[in-house]
Amino acid sequence: MADAARRIHEPTDWDDFRDLRERWNGPTVLKGVANPNDAALAAEIGIDAIQVSNHGGRQLDHMAAPLDVLADIVERTAGRMEIIVDGGIRRGSDVAKALVLGTDACSIGRHYLYGLAAASEAGVAHVLKMFRAEMTRTMMLLGVSTIEELRAEGRERSPAPNPPISPRPHPSDLHK
Repeated sequence: MADAARRIHEPTDWDDFRDLRERWNGPTVLKGVANPNDAALAAEIGIDAIQVSNHGGRQLDHMAAPLDVLADIVERTAGRMEIIVDGGIRRGSDVAKALVLGTDACSIGRHYLYGLAAASEAGVAHVLKMFRAEMTRTMMLLGVSTIEELRAEGRERSPAPNPPISPRPHPSDLHK
């Protein structure tokens, strides 16, 4: 028992996940992956899914947001596992962005909990309705009507994340 208590407080490493995979052949989801190299290693070990998360920035306030690392993680895992974005999803347009970048699903835990606390089941239904409406509007503005189209064409139709800012002309140039 003392050994078990000691292990609870030891850092987990990749050998622990390998051992878990050898002992457990059921579905395994690893939460808190924010590094493409770690995602690739999780795929090699045989983890079924990862939740791309920076834990709300509470652990390290300067960590990259999940949407900032998602495309690299998708590329490195190459379809070998499911990818769930867990963090940074505040509205339906964020779900659309994550789908364009290659995620399989998004977690919206905080929002459905707010709805549940505010109005029980009806509150959760309202939150889901808002997400659906926002996502539908985003897809319409991008000119796509299905998730498949969004995934296939979304990047080409989405504006650049940080479009270049044109310098303002000097007032003397306006009279030329």
